[in-house]
Amino acid sequence: MNRIPTFTTARLQLTPLQLSDAAAIQQLFPQWEVVRYLDSRVPWPYPDDGALTYVRDLALPAMARGEEWHWMIRLVQNPLQCIGSVSLHDTPGNHRGFWLAPQWQGKGYMREVCEVINRFWFDTLNRPTLQVPKAVSNLASRRISLREGMHLLHVQPGNFVSGPMPQETWELTQDEWRKRRGDASPATQPAGELEATLHYLEQRLLQQDVRSNTALLSTLLADDFMEIGASGKAWHKADVLSSLPV
Repeated sequence: MNRIPTFTTARLQLTPLQLSDAAAIQQLFPQWEVVRYLDSRVPWPYPDDGALTYVRDLALPAMARGEEWHWMIRLVQNPLQCIGSVSLHDTPGNHRGFWLAPQWQGKGYMREVCEVINRFWFDTLNRPTLQVPKAVSNLASRRISLREGMHLLHVQPGNFVSGPMPQETWELTQDEWRKRRGDASPATQPAGELEATLHYLEQRLLQQDVRSNTALLSTLLADDFMEIGASGKAWHKADVLSSLPV
């Protein structure tokens, strides 16, 4: 097995997955808030030996082959406490996955995790692109992608634990990541996030994939603004929302 490093951030520690982690996964993972937007291949209801089977028969062998990299997410102040997991995969269209137990969601932990994981992917593994799939209703995951400067690559039918729904694939290239990392500053980050949001909206609107998802657009267009984005079109919140079916 290729050596997989341990990472430490301000609040978190990422430790390489081990067989002994199966018990913590079995305790934290089988919750609807965790699994509902995961691929339908995840068994649900989750079997009593689901974590052991996954870690022993799938994840660890893939790590040994150098095809996947898995970490448990722990709290720096309490390293014995696992709160979730993150992984990287040499699988086109599905390079990164993660989950976080509900009681630790909404604290910005996953953005912290993705910063170091992305650095490992682009700098250490020297991969040219990072592609991540997600359910169209997974707003929290989309916000992470937007903050990272990702762009929407395509939308296709998907099947998730919660049922069929459109699946988006988002992408960030190594060059984009390096440029964004070099330019990042308090003054430039909000503008970058706004442009990413506009670009995403334009793609969705031009693909006519918004349909009646007014709540999604209302969330993305938190402020009433008019901007010229990548497509050269001007979008305004009131006009966008009023054009959608009720």
